[in-house]
Amino acid sequence: MPSFDDESAHRRQRIIAGLQGRGLEQAASDQRLWEDMQAEAASSDPDRLVTPDLIQLARMAREVRAHRPPLGLFFSTDDVIIVPDSWAAS
Repeated sequence: MPSFDDESAHRRQRIIAGLQGRGLEQAASDQRLWEDMQAEAASSDPDRLVTPDLIQLARMAREVRAHRPPLGLFFSTDDVIIVPDSWAAS
């Protein structure tokens, strides 16, 4: 069975890897990473990577993301050709 220190070290490695190249909002939407961040914030280690304040900020980011409409369609770089109905029928 892994010791507390081993589990803490593995959790920290997962957090560091999971946060690389991601914003807090994106990271907070990853369930496994979110659980690791919460466990790290709840630890009594004074050198923890994640603080309770960061968890609160991440919760707010998750709420914003959950209520935001998906606008991916409007940010496409693909070309769009609009064909009038009379031309499309012929």
